[in-house]
Amino acid sequence: MVYRVHPTAITRPLGTLAALALMSTAALAASPAARNGGPAPAGGSPNATLAQSPAAKQNTAQATSAAPASEPAAWAVNCTDQIQGKFACEMTQNIVDQKSGGQILLISIKGVSGGGATAMLIRMFHGVYLPTGLSVKIDGGKATAIAFQKSDQLGVYAALPLDDKLIAELKKGKELKFSAQINQGQPLDINGRLNGFGPAYDKISSLH
Repeated sequence: MVYRVHPTAITRPLGTLAALALMSTAALAASPAARNGGPAPAGGSPNATLAQSPAAKQNTAQATSAAPASEPAAWAVNCTDQIQGKFACEMTQNIVDQKSGGQILLISIKGVSGGGATAMLIRMFHGVYLPTGLSVKIDGGKATAIAFQKSDQLGVYAALPLDDKLIAELKKGKELKFSAQINQGQPLDINGRLNGFGPAYDKISSLH
C-alpha cells in the first residue's frame, strides 16, 4: 500500500500515520517560518466545489479568463540576527496533515552572513523507519538516498547537500518528491512544491 502526501494535504486517510503525525504537531512552533505554513481548511474533499447558479458560473469563467490566478509561492522566508551573532535567513516549506494539523515534513534551508547555504534540512515525524532512510528527487529525475542523522523531541532529521548543479535543478523543477517507509515497511511518498524556490533561495543567498 502506498500513501501519497501532497503539500498541505494528505490525499487519503493515513491511519497510523495520522496518529504519528500528531506527535509532531508541536514542531510547528520550532520555526517562525513553519508557523506561516498552517494546515489546509478541514472538512470535505480538497476537490469539492460548491453548487453555483448559471450566472455565477458565467461570472466565474469570465473572471478566470480575465485574470488567471497564479499559484502562490510554496516557500516562506524569515530572517533573524539571533544565530551566533550573525544575521541569518531561512526558507522553509511546511507540509501538514489536513485533518489533524500535525506536521508531516518540514524543509529548511538556511543562509548565514559569511557562509553559504550548504544543505537542505528535512525533518520528519517520529515513526518513520530509520534504517531505510529517505530518498529525494526532483520531478521525474534520479532519486538521491540520504540517511537520517539525528532526532530530538520534534522529529528525525536528514540533510541533502546542496551544490550549484542541484540548486539550478531545484530552481527549474516543479515538485520535490520524498520517499520513506513507515511501520511494517509501508511506503510513504510526500510531494513538496518548488514554485517560488528561486526567489526565496536568492533572497537568503544575498547575505553572503
